[in-house]
Amino acid sequence: CHPPDPLKVLKPLGIDVGFLSAGGLWEGRELSCSHDYEVAMKRAVIALARDSWAVLDSSKIGDRRAVRFATLDEISGVVTEHGVGRRAVPVAEAD
Repeated sequence: CHPPDPLKVLKPLGIDVGFLSAGGLWEGRELSCSHDYEVAMKRAVIALARDSWAVLDSSKIGDRRAVRFATLDEISGVVTEHGVGRRAVPVAEAD
């Protein structure tokens, strides 16, 4: 399901906007997931997309999963059930 070279597979698709699931958002800036095999694909999307957004429910803010894949500085912002923001806490009031 995850190719050995995600950049090679994704580049021809011309990704404009990427949405990345995140299992945790630690200390308001570090995005993480539960499985290391997810990281290469997520990093490739971040590298190729004009905009990339982390998608998570607000209960995951303050959580840390096993594998870090990005910081908020590397992506366009965060999407939760409260809306869209560029800072993590509280997302509903983000600019």
